[in-house]
Amino acid sequence: MKHLLKAAGLLAALCLTGCGHDLYALPEDPVVFETGSFVNPDDPEDTFQSVERDGRTYILFGLEKGMKTHFGPCLGYVAGDENRRIFAAEGLPEEEYLIEYYVAGEMEQAVYLRCIDTQGDPVPEQLESYGYPFWDGEPAGADA
Repeated sequence: MKHLLKAAGLLAALCLTGCGHDLYALPEDPVVFETGSFVNPDDPEDTFQSVERDGRTYILFGLEKGMKTHFGPCLGYVAGDENRRIFAAEGLPEEEYLIEYYVAGEMEQAVYLRCIDTQGDPVPEQLESYGYPFWDGEPAGADA
């Protein structure tokens, strides 16, 4: 019983000090990602919520295989919700992939966002697509 109380006290102390939470902490000068709506040019019924960064549009792509997410540094948050954080993806080009993760929830899953101008490019082997038809298409203007 004594060991159980000590373990519970240690766990409570760790939770109160925020140990392990630094991974999700906002940087000093966070990017505020604006949201929008992206419509698949090949199917007007196919729409996505998007985030914008430096004039580029990112939409939902999928998740990392193996139930582990390789977070890079926290870049900022989605406008209107500081708990909806955006991260670089460790090992992937930041201009092509971002990670979105809701830090205030329980049992939340990190998802990968992909820049729409990478449509038609090969998918990194560590990622698994949700299977949205947009990502299977050719880049806009590829027929020209």
